[in-house]
Amino acid sequence: MPPFLDFRGRIYRSGILHLHEGDLARSLIVFADDLKSTKKITDSMKSHFLCATSFHYQSFESFKDAMKWFYKNFIKYKHSSENYAKLIAKARSAKRPFQFLGNLLGFFSNKNIIKTTPIVQDASASAYQIMSYFLLDETMAERTNLISNKDNKINYVYSFILEDLLKFLKVELDKDLSSIVCKYLTRKIVTSIFITSFPFRSVVNILKS
Repeated sequence: MPPFLDFRGRIYRSGILHLHEGDLARSLIVFADDLKSTKKITDSMKSHFLCATSFHYQSFESFKDAMKWFYKNFIKYKHSSENYAKLIAKARSAKRPFQFLGNLLGFFSNKNIIKTTPIVQDASASAYQIMSYFLLDETMAERTNLISNKDNKINYVYSFILEDLLKFLKVELDKDLSSIVCKYLTRKIVTSIFITSFPFRSVVNILKS
């Protein structure tokens, strides 16, 4: 499958059934099951799988929070059609419903599914990380998870941008107008506005300079 560059300069594959596709296609991908393999599922493998499953549902501030959430909400489910119906209903509100549901159903029906299911989590790799590195901006580096922070939490840079933007609008806009605008501003909207277009050619030009 031929690759292509997106508007941020990231390399993607085109076609169907690969890890760069949409939620449905990615949920259908499984590795071949080696019947002769005697490799046991370790606690670490299980933790990574359940943590990734939690992040398919929503974002968390830390991996510890993701694990707590999973055990609080789902470890009670057992192999039964009634509980499967509840899981399906729960998956409707997930961030990536098909991958979340696929992981859950596989896990509760057969623990060996951990061996064959790709552990898919988005990596934090944005142009803001590159800029913080070039500019030696420690604050931005923490906000983009380039370096760890004192609370050992996962930061979302667009949450900080949203917070700063709300403060700015409250000062610059009329009170009534700012209250209306700020009411409907979300991190998703802010991300679409401030996400950086950082094509590969720009990176090359920066390195040359």
